[in-house]
Amino acid sequence: MQHDCQFAIYSSGNNVQTFKAPSYLGDGHKCFLAPQANGQLIVYQNATGTPAVVYAFNKAPATPAASYSLNMQDDGNLVWSDNTGNIVWSVTPVPPLYTLTSPSAQYNSVMNAGSTLNGDCNSFGCGIQSPSGKYLAIMQHDCIFAIYTSDIKTQLYKTNTYQGGQPTCFLAAQTNGQLAVYETVNGASTSLLVLNPNTPAKTDTYTLTLGNDGNLIWADSKGNPVWSALPIVVQTATAVPTATISAAPSTVPTVAPSSLYNITNPSVYFVTTMQSGTTLNNDCKSGGCFLASPSFQFKAFMQADCKFVLYSTNPYTSVYAQNTWQGAGHTCYLAAQTNGQIVIYRADPGVPPRALWTSNPAPAVPAASYTLTLQENGSLQWADNTGNVLWSSPNQVVYTPNTLQQPAACPAKPFLPDQRSVCPGNTTTYEQCYSAGCCWDQPPNGVFAINCYISTSNVWFGTPGSDPGVTTPVTVANPGQYDLLTTGPVTPLGIAPIPTTNEVLLLERIAYGWWSVYHSYSFNPVTLAFTPKHPYTDIFCSGGVMLSDGSVLNIGGWTGGPSLRGIRFISPHGDWRQDVSVMQLQKPRWYPSALLLPNGQAWAVGGSPDATAGTNEPTVEILPNFNNDPIITVQLLVNTKGANLYPFVYYIPADANQASSSIFLLADYQSQLFDPKTFAPRDSLPNIPFKGPNTEGRSYPYSGSSVMLPLVADKNNQNPPMQIMICGGSDGTTGLDTCVTTTPSLGANAVWQMETMPIPRVLGDLVALPDQTVLYINGATLGKAGFGLGKAAALNPVLYTPSAPAGSRFTVLNATSVARLYHSEAMLMLDGRVLVIGSTPNQDSMDDPTLTVHINEKKIEAFSPPYLLNGAAAPQILSVQASTWNYNTAYTITATIPSGNTSGVTVSLINPGFSNY
Repeated sequence: MQHDCQFAIYSSGNNVQTFKAPSYLGDGHKCFLAPQANGQLIVYQNATGTPAVVYAFNKAPATPAASYSLNMQDDGNLVWSDNTGNIVWSVTPVPPLYTLTSPSAQYNSVMNAGSTLNGDCNSFGCGIQSPSGKYLAIMQHDCIFAIYTSDIKTQLYKTNTYQGGQPTCFLAAQTNGQLAVYETVNGASTSLLVLNPNTPAKTDTYTLTLGNDGNLIWADSKGNPVWSALPIVVQTATAVPTATISAAPSTVPTVAPSSLYNITNPSVYFVTTMQSGTTLNNDCKSGGCFLASPSFQFKAFMQADCKFVLYSTNPYTSVYAQNTWQGAGHTCYLAAQTNGQIVIYRADPGVPPRALWTSNPAPAVPAASYTLTLQENGSLQWADNTGNVLWSSPNQVVYTPNTLQQPAACPAKPFLPDQRSVCPGNTTTYEQCYSAGCCWDQPPNGVFAINCYISTSNVWFGTPGSDPGVTTPVTVANPGQYDLLTTGPVTPLGIAPIPTTNEVLLLERIAYGWWSVYHSYSFNPVTLAFTPKHPYTDIFCSGGVMLSDGSVLNIGGWTGGPSLRGIRFISPHGDWRQDVSVMQLQKPRWYPSALLLPNGQAWAVGGSPDATAGTNEPTVEILPNFNNDPIITVQLLVNTKGANLYPFVYYIPADANQASSSIFLLADYQSQLFDPKTFAPRDSLPNIPFKGPNTEGRSYPYSGSSVMLPLVADKNNQNPPMQIMICGGSDGTTGLDTCVTTTPSLGANAVWQMETMPIPRVLGDLVALPDQTVLYINGATLGKAGFGLGKAAALNPVLYTPSAPAGSRFTVLNATSVARLYHSEAMLMLDGRVLVIGSTPNQDSMDDPTLTVHINEKKIEAFSPPYLLNGAAAPQILSVQASTWNYNTAYTITATIPSGNTSGVTVSLINPGFSNY
C-alpha cells in the first residue's frame, strides 16, 4: 500500500511489479487498504478524517460469510476468500478449491488436488488404499478421517472431527494446497478441520498418496511433501561410538542427535508397540499420549507435567514413574531412539532439546531396530529385534483382582457427597478404605466428594416401612459369587444365546469399535474360545430377538441406510446373513425393539430414523412382510418422543382376563395393549406412578429394565395371567429405587404395585433365573443412558423373590469390583450361572484417565447365584425327548437328582432372549 495510494504487487527477487490497482492519487495522500467484514476489499483515502472510497476491488457478497482473509500466495497471486474457502476476488483466476466427487469412489490409489473423498460409501466410508493393500485411509460416516491397517484392527492416525449420527462429510484435497474435512448441512459445506493450517496457500497440482508404510503424504507438483499424517522417516547411518560404555548411564547428552528419532507429528494418542525412531508426546488431551498393554490393563503416559508414569487401570493406580516432573506448560516427549536408548526430553522454544532421563547405555553395536512394549504383567520392556532386553521397568507388577468386600455396615445406597464424614487414616484407595472398615464410593466425574467415609451417619434416607415393600433386605447364607472368566477381544453392546452350542453371540459396534477386527464373535464360556463372525453393516444400537429355530434376528443399527434399515440373521452354526436387495426395513430404525409372534413373524417396534438424539420413528412394521403391509403409526410412541427408544414389548397370551391374546407396549411411563395381528390399539393402562417429585422414566434413555415374572402352571390354572415387572430407571439425574409390577391383560383396570429396592439403579439388567427368582444386576446409581452420563456404579446385584411376602422380596448379593455401566449386559447360561459382560461408558474408546472414571470394560465375568453355592450337587439333564416341542404335548426329560428327593423337582423353560443395554 504505497504512499501514492496505489496498491501494487512486486516480485521480491527482482522488484518487478506484477499488479497494480487503479487507485493512484500521487504523493501526500493518506490511504489504506481495508479488508472489510462485509466481504469487500477497498482502498480508502482519509484526508479529512472521514474515509472516502478510492477503489473497490469487488462488490459485497449477497450473503456475508463469518470471516474473510487476504492471502499472498507463493506464485504471486493475491486471493481474497471467505472462511469456507470460496474465492471472492483474486488478481488472477483461481481454480475452485475442489469439486465434489460424484459418484463416490470406494477406494482410490491416489487423490488429486481438486477432488474429494466422501463419507457415503457402503459399510464404512470411502478411502485411499496403499499399493500393497495393507493400509486404508478412510473418510468415515461419522466425519472422522483415519488411517487403518486393512483389517481395521489398528488405527495409525485420526482427525478430531467426530460428528456422530449420519452427517454428510468429505475430505477435500484443495487446489490451494490445503487438506480439509467438511460437513454439509442443508446444502452448505463448512470446514471442520484444516489438516495443514500452517501451509501457505499456493495453487499447484498436489497429490495425496498412501504409502506401503502406512503414511499418508500430501505433496506438490515437484514431489515435495507439504503434509504427512505420520513422521517421514529418513534412514540414515548412525556412527558406532568407539568410547567404552560403562555399566551405568554416562553423562546425559544435552542435544538430541536428529538422526536418532523423528518427533511423531501429529501426535498419536496411544500405541501398543513403540518403534525406534518415534516419540511419545505429552500434548494429547489433558493427560498425554500413552503406551498400552494388549488388554489395556496397564498404560504408560507421557504426562503434561513431563513425568512418564505407568498406571494400573483397575482402579487407576500409579505403579511406576520416572521423576522427570517439570510442571505444567512444557513440551516434553519420550524418544525411542535408533541407537538403542530411551530418552525423555524437554523441548523449550529456541534452544536444543534437553535430556531429563536416559534408560540405558547405548549398545556398542546398534541393532537393526528396537521396540518398547508394555507387558501384561505391568513391566515396560525395551528390546532389540533379536529379543535382547536392554532395559525394563523395576518392581514388576502382577495384577491380581481385589478380593476385599465392602463392610456389611456400609449402606446399600451410598451416602450423598455432602453427607459423608471422612474415614480416619491413610485411605486413598478402596483397598485401604475397606481394610479400615469404612465405605468407599467413587463420586461422579467432576463432583467433589469424600471417596472413603465412615459407615454411620445422622442422615436418614427415609423411614423403613414408609414405602411399599421396604424392610431390611433379606440375608442369605451364600450371597452369590463373581468369577473372572477371561478378557475378550471386544466390548459387546448386545448378546444372544446360541442354544444348540452352549455359546453366546457377542455384538460390537463398527464405528469406534476398532478394538477388534470382526466386531462379532461367538464365545464359549466353558472353553473360553472366541470364533469370529462377520456382520456386513454396523450393528451398534440394533435390536434383536431369538427365532423358534434358534436363529437370531437382528434389526436396525447405526451409520447409514444399509445399517439403519438392516435385517440380519445368524443361525446357531452359521455366520451373519444380510442382503439389502432381498429384504430391508421400510423405515430406518436406531434403538428399535423386536417382538416374536407365535406364527414366526416379528414386529419391528419404534426407534429413531437416524443417529440423532431426540428424533422419533413412532411406527411398527411386520417381518417378513408377505402382504406388502404398510407401516403403522403408534400414537403411544408419538406421545413419548424423546423417552421411548428400546420400548418394552411383550406378547400376552389369552387368559381369564382377556379372551384373545394382545401385545403390551410400554414407553417412558405409559403403556397400552394392541392387537397382535394388526397392531390396532386396545386398552390403555394407567400410567406408572412416580415416587418422587420429578418425572420418572423407565425406557431408554432413562433405562430401567423389564422382565416377565415366572408363569407357574398348576392343575387348576394352566394359563395364569402374565405379570410384567419393571425395575429402576431415572428421573434424569438419579437412578430409581423402585420396581413396579402389573398384570397387562387387565387393561384399563390394571394396577401398578410399587416396591422399593435397597439400591437405586439405572442401566441395569433383569435376568429370570430357573429357581423362579429374578436377578437385577449391573448398572449405575446416578444419571441415565449416554456416554459419560451413567455414574456411581451399582456393584451389588439384588435378588428378587416373587413368591416371598411383600416387604421381604429383595436380597442384596455380593459385589463385583468391575463397574458395569452404559452398554453392559447379562444373560443366563446353560449351567445356571449368569454371564456378565460389557460397559463402554466413554465415547472415546481410548480411556484418557484424566477424563474417565471407569474404563471401557473387556473383562468377562460369570455370576453364580445362591442356588449354585449351597453345597448340594446340582441336578444333571441327561437327555430330552425331542428338540422341537408341540403345544399341549407331554415329553420326557431324563435327569439325575443327586439328593434322591424328587418331590421338589421343578422344570423351568426359559428363553434368554436378545440382551442389549
